Amino acid sequence: MKFDEDPVGWMLDTKPIYGDIVRLDNETIVIHDPDLIDEVFKKTNNDFILDNATVSGKQGREKLIKGLTEWMQSRKYLGKALNRNILSQHIGRANDRLSVEVEKLAGTKVDLFNASQYLLGFSIADFCLGADLEIDQVFKKVEEVFWASLAVTDSEESRLPWASRPIAKRAERLNNELVSMLKEVVIRRQNERKLGEPYRDALDQLVDNLPDAPVEQLAAAVRLMMVTAHGPSGAVFSWCLLRLTENPELIEVIRNELSQDSEQLLFPNNYPVTLAVLKETMRLHPANWLMGRTAQRNTLLGGFKIPEDCRVLFSPYILHRDKRFWDNPDEFNHKRWLNSQDISNKKAYIPFGAGPRVCPGALLGPMQLMVGLKVILSNYDLELPPLDSARPVHSTLLRPKNVQGSWSCRK
Repeated sequence: MKFDEDPVGWMLDTKPIYGDIVRLDNETIVIHDPDLIDEVFKKTNNDFILDNATVSGKQGREKLIKGLTEWMQSRKYLGKALNRNILSQHIGRANDRLSVEVEKLAGTKVDLFNASQYLLGFSIADFCLGADLEIDQVFKKVEEVFWASLAVTDSEESRLPWASRPIAKRAERLNNELVSMLKEVVIRRQNERKLGEPYRDALDQLVDNLPDAPVEQLAAAVRLMMVTAHGPSGAVFSWCLLRLTENPELIEVIRNELSQDSEQLLFPNNYPVTLAVLKETMRLHPANWLMGRTAQRNTLLGGFKIPEDCRVLFSPYILHRDKRFWDNPDEFNHKRWLNSQDISNKKAYIPFGAGPRVCPGALLGPMQLMVGLKVILSNYDLELPPLDSARPVHSTLLRPKNVQGSWSCRK
């Protein structure tokens, strides 16, 4: 089937013929209308469920549904840690720590995505556990889980319930090891914290303000951010650096904007051009380029009957290039974001998804990306290949494949 060989090409070919609802197979439809996509987002956790590549079959889906309440509680806990005091301390630490990590890589050829996800992941780990002495060991395990999980979603390993799944089993084992490690960190922090001490990271906030929360849920909240956020952020960061290399005049503008005190990064709108460049990068290169939900019961979507177990797929990559909603959609034009009235349908921009299962990095992501840009662009010149030589990989994450580059100290 052509979709398996070239999903983007298949969607671009079939959309003009069949419209905004296209049947892929007996169990799957693909939708392109932003209102229908928004309806799916809003019905997620009720009529639709977000599948997990490590589970398979109806029993696996029932397991996800059973754990949904606990999962959403963990997301709620995580949201409580996104306050200005913690973010302020984090930005200062992240700026210093990232400077050290970036300097280690300076002058050497690196795989752009690998380096980007590592740097952004390190920054996110600092936000979560920056005050912990074992943060480096924890982050090492996070990296193992990230790559193992990516291997599962990128693989063609069967998801039939009776099939042997060694790749998925390895990812599950590593994830269990990470969860055990995080539980130990939570317990240690609970025992060490003294009443009235200032917050240093997200875990301090969680431990102090949720004293009755189970250790398992606090650990799950931290894991959620550390594992799920840095892959997409790393992919976007990679594409952003490639775009800036193509537009060197923007580098100087961004350097000037980011020369403000680091604490101003708490307010991304204070950096209009930088934020616009990031938004435009996420429009053309959404890390989560293909999303989907599965109907957990018979339901309706835009008046159409959707049977139980039907998969509904939709692509931010295709939606962000739809001429109905974007002027010159294939053109990189950050200025479209400097006037919000230029966006004709805000539902047509979904780099983080929407609804109750919006990406955990939606709030923290832009800030982390700005910290990364500040550290690199303020002190280094980029040495990257032309954008048109970077082959995109439309696997789990839309990322540049095997792009080698470097940065060197500014002269």
